[in-house]
Amino acid sequence: ACNSSSECENSGGYWYNNKCNAIAQQVENNVPVIDNFTVDKDTGYAPLQVKFYCKSHDTDGSIIQEIVYFGSGLMGEPDAAGNLTYTYTNAGTFSAKYKVVDNSGSITTKEIIVTVKEKPLECDEEHLNLCNTKDDCEGAGGYWWSSNECKSSKEIIEPECSKDNLTACNSSSECENSGGYWYNNQCNAEEQQSGEEGILNIKAGWNLKSLPVDADGGTNIDKFNKTEITTIWKWGGAGWQIWSPKTEIMDLISSYGIAQASIIKTGEGFWINASGNGEISIGNGKEYGLEKIVVNNGWNLNGVGKNTSVSEFNKLGSIKTVWKWGGAGWQIWSPKTEIMNLISNYGLSSINVIEKGEGFWVNK
Repeated sequence: ACNSSSECENSGGYWYNNKCNAIAQQVENNVPVIDNFTVDKDTGYAPLQVKFYCKSHDTDGSIIQEIVYFGSGLMGEPDAAGNLTYTYTNAGTFSAKYKVVDNSGSITTKEIIVTVKEKPLECDEEHLNLCNTKDDCEGAGGYWWSSNECKSSKEIIEPECSKDNLTACNSSSECENSGGYWYNNQCNAEEQQSGEEGILNIKAGWNLKSLPVDADGGTNIDKFNKTEITTIWKWGGAGWQIWSPKTEIMDLISSYGIAQASIIKTGEGFWINASGNGEISIGNGKEYGLEKIVVNNGWNLNGVGKNTSVSEFNKLGSIKTVWKWGGAGWQIWSPKTEIMNLISNYGLSSINVIEKGEGFWVNK
């Protein structure tokens, strides 16, 4: 019965369509519009970083919420520019969804499928077996072997038997074909000398020794390349010369600028420091005595290849003293009576014989 909007509203009604209605007029709401939902990449290998581009608007209101569901159980909100970045760490097929809500509660969604694949194994530090070139292998931290394989350790190339490397020969035929001489179960550059075999017995600790036989005037110090040998010390007249079969000790000797011993000559004495008992074959040779030693003024470190009485030292001229290491202490001899009396008074041991293969000090 209300004929105007004022009468209608005063009576608790709603005026529209030129009449008064008991129910408020229903206004249809427009849902939000998604203008863009794209990615910079929708497929790749894990870990895959994907950038999402999101844009939306509402024709009759405003956007109050934007959410991107990555399909991995996680979600995020785009920044003011509509951008969002997410990294897929696992392989799989993921349905990423962009959800937009307007101020009326209306919702619009859009989906994109992102496919993440397992990254195939490739040449790297953990998969050196997949490296196919030397450059790739070394770039991954490996070592390229002559077998065209990439390994985690350096290749140990055994030296080949040759004239210049006779120590690498492992049989008599290899040795002889390379111009060497096979004896004492090794390949030698020189023909075996006639005479007795010189065996040097050593004990753990310090040993004062000499060559037990004369093998062509001396021997290369490599003859002493035994595990029980720690160092060999040879007196050079003005200072010590040292050698060791152990690389780390030789490096230390070199770093300190100390001379390195290379040859032990017949008639020379030398110290051996050993970690255990053993014996060393010098090769075949002949016995020798004082005729092979050289004695200069001052201190001389000498040796003999046969048992030699100290009385024979009188042939060397004006000798002051001869000193021999007895293992537990020094033994001394002198051609001078007053010195021998002094040795006796102090209870020191005297020398009677220098035995074959022993070293000794001579003070002239």
